[in-house]
Amino acid sequence: LEEAAEQLELAREIRREKHGERSAAFATASFNLATVTLRRADDSAACRTDEQRAALMKRASELSLEAVAIDLARRDNDAAATHLEATLDLMAQCADAEATAGPVKVLAARYLEVTGEEWVEAEDDEGSDHAVCTVRVSPTWAVSAARWQTEHCFHLDREQRR
Repeated sequence: LEEAAEQLELAREIRREKHGERSAAFATASFNLATVTLRRADDSAACRTDEQRAALMKRASELSLEAVAIDLARRDNDAAATHLEATLDLMAQCADAEATAGPVKVLAARYLEVTGEEWVEAEDDEGSDHAVCTVRVSPTWAVSAARWQTEHCFHLDREQRR
């Protein structure tokens, strides 16, 4: 997952340079990096200490809030709400509830500001219509997807220069 995060960080920077810091492409890239960062924080092999986990949770929260700020600047409240809700749902699934408590509080407050509704953790029992659906992605697939995204950005950039 660390390699995937590095590739997504590179793709994010390419999108920032190509489309600008207030583009939907950059917001999406920030959100994508936030989700991989959350998965790294929840991975016991990647986080050996509470300090590492807390730092990754904080970084994921910052990236998500960055995406939300861009969405709101573009007057796309739906995208902002979607980014917040997805990040909060992922944080709720993390094994270390103590590490997520601070970021969840900040993101939930922002969700309330954006939607006018309080975020409620989705139930995952089989009878719930609002069950959180998670997809566990293998690190190999995540790295491949991140590389494709990076290469795709480079390809688009070269095509536009012609």
